[in-house]
Amino acid sequence: MPPIWLLTIFTAAGMLGMHVFAPALPLIAADFAATPAETQYTISLYVAALAVGQLVYGPLSDRLGRRPVIIGGLALFVAACVLAMLASSLGQLILARILQGFGGCAGLVLARAIVQDVSQGSNSAGTIATLNIVQLIGSAVAPVVGLALAGHLGWRVVPAMLCALGLAGIAGAVWWLRETGARAVRGGGVGAYLAVFGAPGFVAYLTVGAFTTTTLFCLVSTMPFVVTANLARPEGDVGRCYFVLVAGVICGGYVAKRLAGRVDLDRVILAATGLGVLCGGALLAMVLSGTLALLPYLAGGFGFALTCGIMGVAALARTTEKVGALKGTAVGIYGFTQMAAGALSIVLGSVGPDVALTSTLTLAAFAAGGFLVFLAHWLRAPRRGTGI
Repeated sequence: MPPIWLLTIFTAAGMLGMHVFAPALPLIAADFAATPAETQYTISLYVAALAVGQLVYGPLSDRLGRRPVIIGGLALFVAACVLAMLASSLGQLILARILQGFGGCAGLVLARAIVQDVSQGSNSAGTIATLNIVQLIGSAVAPVVGLALAGHLGWRVVPAMLCALGLAGIAGAVWWLRETGARAVRGGGVGAYLAVFGAPGFVAYLTVGAFTTTTLFCLVSTMPFVVTANLARPEGDVGRCYFVLVAGVICGGYVAKRLAGRVDLDRVILAATGLGVLCGGALLAMVLSGTLALLPYLAGGFGFALTCGIMGVAALARTTEKVGALKGTAVGIYGFTQMAAGALSIVLGSVGPDVALTSTLTLAAFAAGGFLVFLAHWLRAPRRGTGI
């Protein structure tokens, strides 16, 4: 197993590139005389590249190996960081950010593929849980770091910091990463995708994983409006409310890690998705009945975040279980689907005048959809005696 710190760097390059950059947007807008809406493209197109790139790197790493692909992706990430530092217009910065997202997602997808290559069962789940927890803590701290750096040294120091992180990842891959992929896959392309989708249970695990993990983005993006408008709380409470969601996901990852090897993973998934349905349904019921209050809202949000933390480990472990040497392709499809579901949930959750209603309805619908898809698979599948 590669060092956990190295896998953390691989995943952090892509994810921190999204979170640490956001606080610098007002400075970028002032520097380039741009509107806030125009600067948002540096975030939204970065996320789009982060998602689409996973569909490319997964199959490519199955064919060429993890090591050369991750080094190449991080090299593109570093070059894009340099371009961002030197950007003389917003258009150049947006282009740099697109390339940055495309390069950074190599580490994001391949770190998980490497874990699946070298470990199975409880070891795999435990490592993924650790990566998820570290990544989440980093994502929570990143905006604070970005704000401090940009406020004191200017926004260009942010891509400089990301450049240093990418260089550290390349150095670590060269010195400490050994090839873990089979490098025996031929053809690739459509054939690889068809083979993965044809693997037993893949679609069910893919669907339930996407519907019960990144749909938390809907709650994250609408929480400021619900807390300040529907619950009439001051803006200062929003930041504290976010920590409740972060704590929920961290606790979920810890629970999944503790259950690894002790409880059949399909039962864990069934219970976790059931909790998601319960929490999403409770939030929706409170909105519909006019009884929504801050503490019950946070309790429901914590429960849904707990589901996301558990499923972020459990669904990925099962998704890659029966795809053979195509683990990179499977992880790429999984990551792309997660981001697509998260983006869709954000759009649906913010439609209409009552964000509290649309967001809780979206959470409940996605959770119920994932639960029903997995329940149908679980009832058809033979019972297992093994754990995670």
